[in-house]
Amino acid sequence: ETITAVKFGETFSYAMTFDQRDPFYVLDMTVGQAPAIKGSVKLDGFSTYLHPLNEDQTLLVAIGQNVSGTGNDLMPSGLLVTVFDAVDPQNPRALASKTLENDDFIDSSSHAAWEPKAVQYANGTLVIPVSMYHYADRSDMWEDAENHTFNEEKNFEGFYVLDLTNAEEDGIKEVFRVNHISGSYSEPYCTGGLTQSRSILYDDGSLMTMYDHLVVSSDIKTGVEQWKLNVTIE
Repeated sequence: ETITAVKFGETFSYAMTFDQRDPFYVLDMTVGQAPAIKGSVKLDGFSTYLHPLNEDQTLLVAIGQNVSGTGNDLMPSGLLVTVFDAVDPQNPRALASKTLENDDFIDSSSHAAWEPKAVQYANGTLVIPVSMYHYADRSDMWEDAENHTFNEEKNFEGFYVLDLTNAEEDGIKEVFRVNHISGSYSEPYCTGGLTQSRSILYDDGSLMTMYDHLVVSSDIKTGVEQWKLNVTIE
């Protein structure tokens, strides 16, 4: 088993591991006692980031990858978001799970895997950066390969806005997406980008997202774009 994510709490801590199918462990970290596994739950996929959804950290959202196959044939199959309930530490539960993209020919990932500050959560709304590349036919990635014009219909870079308000009954719902592809684009996997992936939720109901060279402001309720700024540096 390889530990892929840990979230420390006051008394209980949580760990995700990757061993074909993902155990979510609740660890008793009471001071003066040896750490002990209090409870666990297994499900398909594995997570690389955990984020608390309430003050006592008994509800958490995990971001990672769904998987297909077993053993040496096991492969990530799409960006996965899961809400865990650890109110009863001896019997943690997965309340809801959603694979954001499950196409066999689309590679989907999130900067949240290595940059926790890329994730924003407030009042039931989760904002995460998402990258999706269609690789069945590499020529499909570009509308104009010579000038590197990105094919926006089959690929995506930007943010997903998800509603986790009532995940157990309603599931994880996609509210809208903020597209940060602006046409001209560098070769995927080879661009460093001008900015880190960041999102900010303002009290006035607006969402500002930053991804590579583009800054976008959107209405958090409707998803309507309010303005955008293309940052260019000579």
